[in-house]
Amino acid sequence: MFDGEYCRVHIRVRAETQLGEVVAIGGNVFSLGFFDKSKVVELVTTPDCYPVWYTAKPLVIPRQKVVQYKYCIVENGVCPGFEKIKEPRTFIPDKTDTLVEDVFDLKSVPTPVDYELDSGILSELNALNKQKNSGSTKEPNQKDLVPGKLVIVCYHLPLVVKRKDSNNNFEVTWGESLISKSEESIADYTEVCWVGTLTVPGAAPTLEEQECLTSILKEMNCIPVFLPVDITISAYKGYCKQVMWPLFHNVDPVDHIHAAWKLDLATGLMKDLHSPDHTVWNLDNAEKWWSAYKRVNEACAEQVYSQISSQDTVWVHDYHLMLTPKLLREKGCGNSIVFFLHIPFPTSQIFRSLHSAPELLQSMTCADVIGFHAFDFGRHFLQATKRMLGYRSYTRPGGLLAITIGSREAIVTMSHVSVEPGKLKRAVESEEARDIANQLKEKYRGQSVVLCIDVGQRLSGGALVMQGVDKLLSGFENMSKRVTLIQRSQLTGARVEDETMTSSEMKRMTEDLNLKYGTAAGDIVVDYQESSTLTLNQRAGLYLAADVFVVTSIREGLNLCPLEYIYSRQHLTDAGVVVASEFSACCSLLNGALKINPFNAQQVADTIGKAVVMDVEEKSRRRLRDLPFISSNPSAQWTRHILTELWQLKKNADKKEMIQLPKSLLSHPQHCLREAYRAAGESQVLKKASRVFIFDYGGTVIAKERIDIYHKQTLSAISGRRPTDQMMRAIEKLCADPQNAVLVLTGLTRSKMGNLFSASSLSNLTVATSIGLVYSWGERMMTEDEKEEKREREKGGGRMKSGFEEFNIGNEDSGERLWQCLDFDIDWERVREVATPIISRFTARTNGTCQSPRIPGMGWSYFGADPDYGEKQAAQLTAELEASLAMFDVKVMSLIQSSIEIVPRQLNKGLFVQRFLDRALSQRGGQLPSLGVVVGDDTSDDYMIQAYTNMICSAPPVSWSSSLSSPSLFSIVVGRKESAADYYVNEVKDLEELLTSLTSITS
Repeated sequence: MFDGEYCRVHIRVRAETQLGEVVAIGGNVFSLGFFDKSKVVELVTTPDCYPVWYTAKPLVIPRQKVVQYKYCIVENGVCPGFEKIKEPRTFIPDKTDTLVEDVFDLKSVPTPVDYELDSGILSELNALNKQKNSGSTKEPNQKDLVPGKLVIVCYHLPLVVKRKDSNNNFEVTWGESLISKSEESIADYTEVCWVGTLTVPGAAPTLEEQECLTSILKEMNCIPVFLPVDITISAYKGYCKQVMWPLFHNVDPVDHIHAAWKLDLATGLMKDLHSPDHTVWNLDNAEKWWSAYKRVNEACAEQVYSQISSQDTVWVHDYHLMLTPKLLREKGCGNSIVFFLHIPFPTSQIFRSLHSAPELLQSMTCADVIGFHAFDFGRHFLQATKRMLGYRSYTRPGGLLAITIGSREAIVTMSHVSVEPGKLKRAVESEEARDIANQLKEKYRGQSVVLCIDVGQRLSGGALVMQGVDKLLSGFENMSKRVTLIQRSQLTGARVEDETMTSSEMKRMTEDLNLKYGTAAGDIVVDYQESSTLTLNQRAGLYLAADVFVVTSIREGLNLCPLEYIYSRQHLTDAGVVVASEFSACCSLLNGALKINPFNAQQVADTIGKAVVMDVEEKSRRRLRDLPFISSNPSAQWTRHILTELWQLKKNADKKEMIQLPKSLLSHPQHCLREAYRAAGESQVLKKASRVFIFDYGGTVIAKERIDIYHKQTLSAISGRRPTDQMMRAIEKLCADPQNAVLVLTGLTRSKMGNLFSASSLSNLTVATSIGLVYSWGERMMTEDEKEEKREREKGGGRMKSGFEEFNIGNEDSGERLWQCLDFDIDWERVREVATPIISRFTARTNGTCQSPRIPGMGWSYFGADPDYGEKQAAQLTAELEASLAMFDVKVMSLIQSSIEIVPRQLNKGLFVQRFLDRALSQRGGQLPSLGVVVGDDTSDDYMIQAYTNMICSAPPVSWSSSLSSPSLFSIVVGRKESAADYYVNEVKDLEELLTSLTSITS
């Protein structure tokens, strides 16, 4: 009912101030600065009025808007903070001119600006301590974290299935997995269910067996997804393991195809690239695997969607199901989604080499929280989203990284999980573990045992350990009698070629080292064994026997073995030492570990030697650095941490919704706009300019390409392209209506706009280029003198009117427009003499940039440059130009995406909008237009909205009078973001449809 209607609010407040103090007000609306202390509205007073302070001009606020506000004191131009009151003051404007009167007690204001900083911090700390002691914290309770149930989606359900007999009898137990049901897990206080495929030993389960397994799993809150065997093999062993896994570990596809694991073991030569066995370079196989991968994700998404309700939270795990978040959103899933990647994320350059990279990346950004185990992985992801999708990252209050995707925000978190203390403690105390440890200690009595446990694949770096040990034994006398390497390699069968090649290589190196350094009595220096897996008890036994644990991985995601080693030895006198590769995920996590570059064999040897001879006290000190984290971050705590970040995201989103973000121009608001459009056309007296439309161009009338995308599809963000036919028809119809005044305002120059708006059907459109510096009035907005000059020009007897005829603005236009230029009395020739050498120097040093001709100034475009480099160069160029041009009344600013320009200091989008509105008012005898629609897409367009509200502020009361309707203003932003606008549409296409619907209304 009140959408689009505004009130003028007058504030009066009684406040006893001191000399130099100014009363100000801030609130939750644009005109009050959204509670930003730097944007408060200062009030004024006079000797006669004091101590009453009042607004110098009324505030324009939407009718019936619930306004929250607080007063503050500004001294020396600084506001230290708002008044300290329990709840903000409120009012609801409901009259054309609304008066708000208050009393402001200055005792409630914060400490003055010159307060002692240390005492302020001390007060805050004391307040926090009191809050902590009282038990009042801002941490969410368990129910807040997951209002409904938590649905964990994983490729492999964390279960171990055993066939008991051939009569469809199975034994199903929880497996050793990060996402399995653990002690004190979130499943203890909320409902959790698991969805994923099921690994069944032997032949694929029959339909009858599937029903049996589904029934058993139901009791465990697990929902299996059964798929044809050929699909699972193509998806898992094909696309996941042959394509995604090496690439996500930063192995380029070409390098992968020619990798050592592609050698023929019999000949030692590269396999025939054209043979049927060589599958990775076979495009048919790649397409088949990708199709299977998508089908697996679709099946999991379908199963999840059928199980969830509106309050449930969906948590998708790992690269096998990277498409699932997007598939869920496409089905209409509005639930909170978490996606966590447990392997590395590659550099953006490597990631782009994957043909499906854009689709995978877009799917990841469909989640609300995107998680990684290390900052390196998160950094690569953020760089990829910036360069491929154009999304910028930023830091939110509290230190969380975030990206904005359309109208929503996503958190990017880095969180490493630790061991399960209860399970590991029982494993260490188990008889099996103690037997293994005793046997190894007895076997290698008097020697230092160096332990390495890894997956038997090349990127685990097992061969690099061998090289380091070789260096160690050859470089130190009698070291072969003091050190034994125990190497345990797990061959999981996930990458058969890789594991086979690695196994062959490791066995050969083991044989060589034992032959070189072993003794005739059969003593060995390398104890190498392979197995499909090592149980926790077996690993615990190895940990108890080892003096040093070595990690030499080249690329690595989640690896808990170093953490298990430290925790297993927490009560031993000899704490042991971890030697960690700088490329491992745990390297940045373990402060007590010795760090190595595994490719530097001498460094590996020296570091292992240092660890072997390290004294017990230093080992204990190193253990103490890491033990607190290791013992206090099990999977349950890790899960809670991620869910807490999701809760904070939703909480802040709700708060932003209340204070800053515009609301959707759908349903009722759009109906009100249509009604206001219809009503504005029903006036029988004042028909001219009864409806005013003001549009930004790039990002509003035409979609623009994101500057941050590395490989752009166009030569410019917007120039050289034109709006869609539907948008052009809508603007033509708006201009054709004699009651409409339409303005399109752009940062593009007149020359780059070309003849876009020169058609006779757009003769009533006012066009302003260079944000109003060069402009052309629509015919209905022209003065009589301008119309006469236009007629003279059409006869060929005159030139266009301009304060800068030497620039020949627009004479090349084949259309019939009359172009003019604002005169700011600036010596542009002198400005160019100063600026040209500086701009030329930056152009020569920055590939993809160019000097752009401007009328009357000049500019520099970096649209074709590397986004990061171009942005840095633009910042430096801006600083140098501002310093060199300080004597002129100009400024350097960005008028269009990825460019900077020298323009008059007073110029902004609001300046020409004000001129446009003045002409509209003059045509209406001073009465406000019945309807105003202002549309933009970024913060620079807020000046247009501000110009319109300024017109409302300064209009006399008679200008509001109308027997039919109150004047309305619909300020709209394209894309949901912080803005002065009251409404938003999602994209340019939505604006097209909105304008088309308005033009269909018959006046």
